[in-house]
Amino acid sequence: MKFALFKSWGIRERLVSIAVVPATIMFVVVSLSLYFASRDEIRSDISERGNILAAALAESSRYAVVSGNTTPLNQTLHGLLAIDRSIISLQITDAQRTMLTSVGDNQTELAEIQVFERPIRAQIPDVDVFDKTGGPHIAAPAGQSASFKDGNAVGYVRVVMSALPVLEAKRQRVYAGLTIVLLALVVSGIAGLILARRLRDPLNSVMTSLRGIREGNYDVRLDDHQRGELGELQSTIVAMAKSLSQSRQELESQVEARTSALQNAIELANQADEERRRLIARSNVVVEEERRRIALEIHDHLNAALLFVRLESQRMGRLAALLGSNADAKEIESVADRISATTADLYDAARTITRKLRPEQIDTLGLKGALEEMLRNYRSAHPQCRFDFRAPTKFPKLSTELTITAYRVIQEALSNIVKHADASMAAVTLLAKPSQNDISITIEDDGSGFNVKKRVTSGIGLIGMRERVAAVGGSIKIVSDPNTGTKITIELPTKGG
Repeated sequence: MKFALFKSWGIRERLVSIAVVPATIMFVVVSLSLYFASRDEIRSDISERGNILAAALAESSRYAVVSGNTTPLNQTLHGLLAIDRSIISLQITDAQRTMLTSVGDNQTELAEIQVFERPIRAQIPDVDVFDKTGGPHIAAPAGQSASFKDGNAVGYVRVVMSALPVLEAKRQRVYAGLTIVLLALVVSGIAGLILARRLRDPLNSVMTSLRGIREGNYDVRLDDHQRGELGELQSTIVAMAKSLSQSRQELESQVEARTSALQNAIELANQADEERRRLIARSNVVVEEERRRIALEIHDHLNAALLFVRLESQRMGRLAALLGSNADAKEIESVADRISATTADLYDAARTITRKLRPEQIDTLGLKGALEEMLRNYRSAHPQCRFDFRAPTKFPKLSTELTITAYRVIQEALSNIVKHADASMAAVTLLAKPSQNDISITIEDDGSGFNVKKRVTSGIGLIGMRERVAAVGGSIKIVSDPNTGTKITIELPTKGG
């Protein structure tokens, strides 16, 4: 976020900032450094001058204070005040701090004020009143000047000074320098704008070329050739455009070739899928026909033969009963009864096999009647699960192939429910859709469900269901959940069936 504004700047703004910002920072730092250094120097100078001025006034004003003639002293003080702007006020008092003369502003509230005060002392001659013999004298030896020493304070000098006037003058000079630098910054900014414009024009042509390359136009021409890095950039872009153009042509050729190969592969796959569907459909028809033939063979020959054997065994038993009550006759009668019972069991087993191979209800009752019979058999064999069947009262008659497909798919689905679902309810719904030329079959249960996406590694029940439905051009959808069970929805087309 700190550099978001800088990142949004263009070349012009960046070049101007490069030209102006460093110079501005350098000038501000140097000016502030000089200003603060000068302020410290001025303060030290004020302190030194104040001490010297106070000491000088204390010496020069002694006579005026002692004599009481302060007029010349007052003129001197006004002269000092006019010469030195750092002097705020000058005051001369007597020993009792009574004001003798004062110039300047005594009530100022300026900051940076420094006060310097010195006593005005009377000078006393240093006289030796006794000679070496002990006699008094008042004259000094020949060739020796008189000496004096400081006496008591006869008054005081008070000097009030401030560095602000000097600092103000220094500040004005800093402002003048800032003005000059601002003019220099304006000139630098104009120079940056000129450079940015000279740099932006070739960069605009470069950006235009790059936008064209992004949009797929690789015919790049840069007439305004530059030297140095810009020239190298332009040459690189032209070379890159040529390389990209060649690469695109090669890729287009490869894509065209692979697309053609893919289309051929899709056509071959569609043909193979169509052939597979026809083969599966034909195989199902052949299997059903073979089942029908075997069922007829069993029904017409094996069952007839078993029925003949049973009748003969019963006749043999009656003949044995006519022979009397001897042991041989009873043995023959017992064998005949066992043969008759075994033959009856074989006959029932053969009829069961016949119904499994080709339920006769399909040919006699149609799909609806055959399914009702199937559900009754499941209810009898598995009473722990409730089997429901729903179908319209008038259900259209379907082709043999479509009827067999629907019957076998429902048979396989119910078999899976009984074997794997552990369900307490299973329902089969048969619905005709004349407007859409198809029939809808729904098989659902409340069992444990299974993972529909998991690849089946054992068993061919679901695979066989999908293949049977696909063979007649139908569709199958399976939804399963451990909490709600499994629902299988099958759509079979009746048109052309």
